[in-house]
Amino acid sequence: MSIYKQFNHTQTEDYRADALNNEELEHYFSNFKSSRTIKKKTRRPVRSLVTAAAAVLVLIPVAFNEDIQASVSTFLDDFSYSLTNTFSPNATEYASAVNQVLSFDNADIKLTDVLVDDQYITYNVLIDAKEDIEVIGLNSKPLEINGKTYTGGASGQLGMVDEENNVYSMVMTERLNEPVPDGELDISLQFSDFYYFQDGTELKDDMNAVYELTATKSLLAQDTHNLNLEKIYDVGDYDVALNQLILNPVTARIDARDSEKNLTYDMTFEDQSGKTYLFNLTSKSPAETENEFETVLTFNPEFSSGTIDDLNHADYLTPEFELSVIPESSGKIQDIKNPTVVYEPINLR
Repeated sequence: MSIYKQFNHTQTEDYRADALNNEELEHYFSNFKSSRTIKKKTRRPVRSLVTAAAAVLVLIPVAFNEDIQASVSTFLDDFSYSLTNTFSPNATEYASAVNQVLSFDNADIKLTDVLVDDQYITYNVLIDAKEDIEVIGLNSKPLEINGKTYTGGASGQLGMVDEENNVYSMVMTERLNEPVPDGELDISLQFSDFYYFQDGTELKDDMNAVYELTATKSLLAQDTHNLNLEKIYDVGDYDVALNQLILNPVTARIDARDSEKNLTYDMTFEDQSGKTYLFNLTSKSPAETENEFETVLTFNPEFSSGTIDDLNHADYLTPEFELSVIPESSGKIQDIKNPTVVYEPINLR
């Protein structure tokens, strides 16, 4: 199932009928992706200790809004579900624990851990909602690092991890518009809106949840391998070029290119053992070549039968596309009939 079919809020106020410039297009996809959530499979709660590793985080307590309630203790204080549960146990070596809880009227939220990887930041947020609330997600503001605002696209998933206590996990990977600098990083991560269903009605609470922390980039780049793909696929009326597969022990990304700015797509790959790997569109921006667009797709382990370790050991991958478009007239996603074609496999060995 396409990630787009599971999105609930499409912001279209910045979408124009005329051509978008680079900044507008990147901002549109940032808003479009980062404010969406994707349901994942229900998991049993896992309580495990996540230790700080390569990127040492020092949390600075903040309370920027009066609706953040002072609380002696919350259920989330002792509840652990982190990137090691959603991505891979390998995340323990690279991600760093934060574990700060902020309380609001309808939910407590906990930033559990953060992974800083050159041009990407991945984080996990736990949401402990009131029992009559079904969580849709949180809307994040652009990241600030060392006082500078970073824009870009994002993709992620949301799912319940403790049904009895109505606790959800939201994992997001944000691709920044440029790499973060070396050295100490002062990071400000903010959430502005809380979306949820209550009594069958979709509602939104304004919030100002701000996490400020100091970090350095992890050593994940040293264990990252870039595989040149150089594959061009004829996908219906479109040509999609897969340029590079970026693999590391925690996650994977694909750099691709196409010539249609309104085209969006997810990809599923199948390896020699029949295991599947879903990649969701993370960002799209104009390329240096006129009328071409660079895209990044990120591995989504929650809708994949294979793990990141399986993917690192795959001999070949056979791709499948799921296309949709965003017409300029409405800004609403429309599915495209996907061609029933068996595409040429990609050899990895």
